[in-house]
Amino acid sequence: MGSKVVNVLPAVLAEHIAAVNAFDTNRIVATFAPDGPDMCSGLPVERYDAAGLGGQLGTQWELVAEDRHAHTTPAGTLQPFTWAAFQRTGTS
Repeated sequence: MGSKVVNVLPAVLAEHIAAVNAFDTNRIVATFAPDGPDMCSGLPVERYDAAGLGGQLGTQWELVAEDRHAHTTPAGTLQPFTWAAFQRTGTS
């Protein structure tokens, strides 16, 4: 199975978070790390560390684990990613 690059605009991200907050209790999120690329496949990207992702999700989510991964593209470029796991601690 191949990977797919998705460009998520801030407004769309906010709508997605509001929708899944209604039923999710655990969440794993991966995104470009703060030192990752500004663009991917010609599209602008958002970059976050684990704390920044938590800020986007809201105060009802607690960070329970985080990791960093450097992905090597087919062109040989390294792209740092942030991975974070969150657990719901309250309601929105």
